[in-house]
Amino acid sequence: MARGRRGAASVGVVAILAVGFAGCSSDGDDREAVASTTPTTAAPGAPVADPPLPVAVNAVPYVYAAQVGLATWKLRILGHTDPFTDATPPPGSRYVAVEVWIENGALEPQTVEPDAFLVYDRDARGSRPLSLAGFEEFAPTLAGGEAATGEFVFEVADDAMLSYLVFDGAATYGAETLDAAISLDPDFVPDDPN
Repeated sequence: MARGRRGAASVGVVAILAVGFAGCSSDGDDREAVASTTPTTAAPGAPVADPPLPVAVNAVPYVYAAQVGLATWKLRILGHTDPFTDATPPPGSRYVAVEVWIENGALEPQTVEPDAFLVYDRDARGSRPLSLAGFEEFAPTLAGGEAATGEFVFEVADDAMLSYLVFDGAATYGAETLDAAISLDPDFVPDDPN
């Protein structure tokens, strides 16, 4: 896939994810929390994610193209096209396509639900995939262990600087599925905590 504009700097990615966590706490592994739409309190002047981030999403996003295990799914970004020019967006916006590989890690068949995916920009604005005329929606039903590759197309503001793709697994598939944020910046490397 061709790449145009790239995601925000790692500082922006971590800052927006931190906004989603402001006011949230847990008494153990954040990954065990169930997603909710409970409003959070952000630091003064910080953008508030809209729609809200899942409560259990990772605070530091996974790196671009990493395979991420999410209990009942495995997910990897294969690439993204920004802008996606195979369709004409409304004035003031652009389309972005994100190509993913996804594998059903459950024993039972599961359907890939497009609404489980969101892209967020540096200003914490989120978008869910669109159904565009002339484009087949990526929503296959996969048997246990089966994988598929497909594209989601998102409408974002023309001035948006993309930060990450979010998989809202717990809200879509239940508490046994994890949430994840994956950087849309191919050059993103998390800070070394040491």
